[in-house]
Amino acid sequence: MPLVWAHAKYLKMKRSIRDGQVFDMPPQTVKRYLEEKTTSPFAIWRFNQKICSMLAGKTLCIEVLSACMVRWTSDGWRTYENVKTRDTGVGMYLAELPAKDLPSGTALEFTFLWTNSDIWENVNFCVNVM
Repeated sequence: MPLVWAHAKYLKMKRSIRDGQVFDMPPQTVKRYLEEKTTSPFAIWRFNQKICSMLAGKTLCIEVLSACMVRWTSDGWRTYENVKTRDTGVGMYLAELPAKDLPSGTALEFTFLWTNSDIWENVNFCVNVM
């Protein structure tokens, strides 16, 4: 059926060109993303996508491929909190760090204790709140 799909896309493109606007754009999507400018409440960090900064007001969501405990701090390790990851059921484990109340200029640092092997990552990662 790929040819039928491609033909349908071609017809939608032709219609959009003729009308001067995108054909088949759901009004709910237009309202949410174009008019209201809705954004995700999360900043995502992964080992293959290590972000260095995030906007203030967001929750830092750490996605890893194995169960672990995330130890994090926002005051240079004077104090810290531990957050266990939760299994999503699709081969991904998530930890949400409640960073949405941290002010701009804060350095959020974290590391990992891999619970299956009881081994620390021995590296601190940092995400700056902007």
